[in-house]
Amino acid sequence: MEFYEEKIDRRVFRTKRAIRNAFVNLLAEKDFGAITIKEIADRADVNRKTIYNYYKGVYDILEEVENDLLETLSRVFKDVNYEQVLANPLIMFEKLTEALSSDLDFFGHLMRIQSPSHATEKIGKMLQRKMYDTIMQASLNKDPVYVGTIVEFISSGMVAAYRVWFNSGRTQPIEDVSRQIGNMVLYGVAGLKNDSPTGEGEKAE
Repeated sequence: MEFYEEKIDRRVFRTKRAIRNAFVNLLAEKDFGAITIKEIADRADVNRKTIYNYYKGVYDILEEVENDLLETLSRVFKDVNYEQVLANPLIMFEKLTEALSSDLDFFGHLMRIQSPSHATEKIGKMLQRKMYDTIMQASLNKDPVYVGTIVEFISSGMVAAYRVWFNSGRTQPIEDVSRQIGNMVLYGVAGLKNDSPTGEGEKAE
């Protein structure tokens, strides 16, 4: 009985993976709003009824893909030493770059989606929680309203900057973009002086 159940579980896993892969492949070819269940079924080589056994519709597939994405990002950040992050916030950007670099095309497709459940908003909320908890635990400032305002500003700016990069042809290496965003977070507008197109920065006179 246990072997039979394991076999069923593996079959379900393979079927759902085929459905989600088909969805992501279609996302690379057309706008999210134009994707239909029939197209996903044809691409995954399953019938529409099979898809509806697991998902209510295209939005449901998107939500599961995004939730898996957030789980991956959470694992990346799980082992981060946040005391070190406070001393050197660029560590956070290095970790984020590592996660995004794992599949730039996939992240790029998700970044283009305009929907009530888009990935950028979820990533931003996750970053906000991480930053908020770090600052509060470090006793830098215990005013929750003040800390909330700061992390909202920083995380929203970070996500927006990455989104612009994904949607502008990705002409720069993501490592350079992450460094530039990190400098802006650390130094504000003055961070523009701390980073040059060559990555060498402005030397003190």
